[in-house]
Amino acid sequence: MQPAVTRRAKVRGAEQVLNALLRTPKTREGLIAVVASWSISRNFVFGWLTNQIRTGLVTAHKSSAPPTFQLTVHCYTETPGDGAYPAWLEPRGLPDANPGRVYIDGKSVQNNERKEA
Repeated sequence: MQPAVTRRAKVRGAEQVLNALLRTPKTREGLIAVVASWSISRNFVFGWLTNQIRTGLVTAHKSSAPPTFQLTVHCYTETPGDGAYPAWLEPRGLPDANPGRVYIDGKSVQNNERKEA
């Protein structure tokens, strides 16, 4: 069994590595691949990312195809420009939709329920 001091030092070193890597956006799989050479387990990366996202220290960019993660202090906030439509009709503000699901008044409705209404 390892002494607590050594385990704490290893965790602190792993956190420093992840903090250094997350100055630019990285995918979860990319982080796991890079830190494997430092003998940091993938479970540590999953847990550390989840904890940092909950505390607000890491931001998840879900707009990219595989979601990417970045330290919040290095992120910039994108503000969309004014659209050609009024705010209430702006397509960028509408909820996501797919062919099997329709949203009416912000609630998900199946296609067969919509036909009956």
